[in-house]
Amino acid sequence: MMNSIDAMKDLDGTRELSIQSQRGENGQVLISVSDTGRGLPPQKAEQRLAWKRKAWLRRKLAASIHSIKLKFSGSSRFSIPTWR
Repeated sequence: MMNSIDAMKDLDGTRELSIQSQRGENGQVLISVSDTGRGLPPQKAEQRLAWKRKAWLRRKLAASIHSIKLKFSGSSRFSIPTWR
């Protein structure tokens, strides 16, 4: 939502932010966010998606390491790797 608000901050006229949810398969919830912002050029959009994928992988990796450490040693202290 913050990205949507930022994308619309310089627009003249109507600004619209839409948030929808629906029930997905296997009890999942699907959430869609859209706005009337200008959007990103295709190349920038792909770079941003690649960065978000890496960030998601880092969080997933950190959560897995945390779970394993707690299971075997009862404590968890680690740093999240940074990839560029």
